[in-house]
Amino acid sequence: MNNISNRLKYLFIKRRDEDFIIDSIDNKKYSYGEFLQLILNFSNFLNENGIKKDCSICYIAQNSPLTLALEIAVLILNAKIALIDPLKGKEEIENIISRTKPMLTLKLEDLKNIQIKHFDTDGTFFDSIDFKKPYLITFTSGSTAEAKGVINSFENLYLSAKSFGEEFNLNEDNIFYHNFPMAYMAGVLNTFIKPLIFGCKIIVAPRLSFMTAIGFWGEIQKYNVDCFWINPTFVATLLKLDRNEENSKYTKSHKITIFCGTAALDKNLKQQFEQKYQTNLYESYGLSETLFISTNVPNSNLPGSVGKILKSVEIKLSDRNEIQIRTPWMFLGYLGKEPVLKSDYFHTGDLGEIRSNNLYITGRLSDIIIKGGVNISPKRIGDFLGKYVNEFAIIGLKDNLLGEKIACFYSDEIDEKSINLMIIKNLGKDYSIDEFYKLKELPKNINGKIDKLKLKKEYEK
Repeated sequence: MNNISNRLKYLFIKRRDEDFIIDSIDNKKYSYGEFLQLILNFSNFLNENGIKKDCSICYIAQNSPLTLALEIAVLILNAKIALIDPLKGKEEIENIISRTKPMLTLKLEDLKNIQIKHFDTDGTFFDSIDFKKPYLITFTSGSTAEAKGVINSFENLYLSAKSFGEEFNLNEDNIFYHNFPMAYMAGVLNTFIKPLIFGCKIIVAPRLSFMTAIGFWGEIQKYNVDCFWINPTFVATLLKLDRNEENSKYTKSHKITIFCGTAALDKNLKQQFEQKYQTNLYESYGLSETLFISTNVPNSNLPGSVGKILKSVEIKLSDRNEIQIRTPWMFLGYLGKEPVLKSDYFHTGDLGEIRSNNLYITGRLSDIIIKGGVNISPKRIGDFLGKYVNEFAIIGLKDNLLGEKIACFYSDEIDEKSINLMIIKNLGKDYSIDEFYKLKELPKNINGKIDKLKLKKEYEK
């Protein structure tokens, strides 16, 4: 506990005059001291609005340094923050807020309207933080229709980030590019907490998208970035859009550490990227519940592997080769559920193999669709679609760009365009159906249920 508070005091007090965050969106720069003033002002605002220990707030998390400052402001009040993706549908946002029962719900504009004043401090308030208590709630789709609220402590985030970062010798000279969506675990742990605790400079950028890919390498060169995360979809997008040979020359001549996560990375895609840019692409593995589990590293970057298992992580395989995990930074539980025991192994639903302490993912027990790095529940789409369509099946099919695409097989007469517009409005853009297949009859198994496995095998050919 003291280690964490001492580290934060060192960063925000001892290094108060040094540059910390550059906002590439609004073209602003913050030193550690200036960022701490944001934190204290947001903390004061929350306190004035009744937020105290154990209270919860919901935040519609857009990419901004103000979002990051709010996260630490909540921490020093020993309160909880639930992050919500602004791109989710109205219905799902309302559902998350209803389940979280926050005392306060905020958006970025609320933070921009807070009048900033100066607070004198020596940072001793960091000593009063209970780093072990529930702090962060992020939402991820599971095998059920309703998104699961995963609860973690700050200590969990700190220990996991520290274990991962030490594998790459991260230090105060590194410059991190933060372009992951700030509403998700990867936008907190991977691209904020990790560079924060190692004292790296952070460049805050818009979230990954097709549009940000166009000028991506220009931003990397402009800010002398030497560390960043991307997902497999963005890897494919860069390979497709980037025709500037100068970018490949730049990555070849500059030492840049590129991490890839949030979804499985195709081996061919990895090979194409590394050949084009003459640099390593380090794939890793983790979950919101278990945080970082494994990563490829400079001296061990094996094709098809999600890397060597991190220190202090225990993995065992079931009879069906399901990966089961125990870590010192295990999540505290799910929103509205009983707490979990850290001594228990977490059943991931992923299938795998372990060779020479390197982990390989071979498949999934569950039917979750991972589209562009986002977990999509087919049941959630099915529950909505069932209001309008009698017989259908929602399945994830392999896709070179997205990793997986959402396919809908049906036998009724439907207006595909109208269905998709309703899905986007109510569930969010991520849930939009990528391919519709009209069949005379959907195949059934011996129990009379739609044979999804048969559909998947036939149409992935």
